[in-house]
Amino acid sequence: MTKTLDPRTVLIVAAIIGSLSVFANHPTSAHITFAFATLLALAFGTWRTALITAVIYLVAQSLSHAAWLLGGPASVALVMLAYMTQKLLVLVLLGSFVSKTTTLEGIGAALAKMKTPRTITLPLMVMFRFLPTIRSDIRALTDSLKTRAIIDSPLKLFIHPLRWIELVAVPLLMRATKISDELTASALTRGLGKTKNPAIIYSMGFTIADLALSTCVLLVTAAVGWLQMQSS
Repeated sequence: MTKTLDPRTVLIVAAIIGSLSVFANHPTSAHITFAFATLLALAFGTWRTALITAVIYLVAQSLSHAAWLLGGPASVALVMLAYMTQKLLVLVLLGSFVSKTTTLEGIGAALAKMKTPRTITLPLMVMFRFLPTIRSDIRALTDSLKTRAIIDSPLKLFIHPLRWIELVAVPLLMRATKISDELTASALTRGLGKTKNPAIIYSMGFTIADLALSTCVLLVTAAVGWLQMQSS
């Protein structure tokens, strides 16, 4: 998909909506935040993620209301579970939104343009590059074990913890060490160890789409803030 939004807009929108999701405790505020995150995912093509999270959200909310009406010791636990599920699902939707609207290069350029301290920028960039790599290694390792008929299903590894340590944990730890060395060498090659900020060659610029999305975020923030003040 074509990246139509400025990466700075993407990061700021994700930060604002994520903060609203974490700190808003009014039920209607939670629904508004989740609905807006779902619309973001739908607007930028992540239909599958939006559908799955919507189903999980509806199930969690239904269980929460049922438990609240029935009462009992388990009701508080179910209500808290639904509460935490809502916040987690919003973060999942925001992650899919960011991945669809920008790239790692865009995120790095946006952080540099916003004069973000290097103590924040460097760990974030390393983390963003490390997680996809280690995830692909986990898939490759699992496929290799299946091909050699060592396991039939990944579930068997969890049933036998010692075998899981031998076949999965140890190889992944060795691979993670190698990945960290490779990322360090790559960072030094790109000049990330220098005290001065590198030149930004990533094309950035605000458009009508950025303005429209920013306006929507301001409206959602105002609505959630008003609801929070009414409930306090």
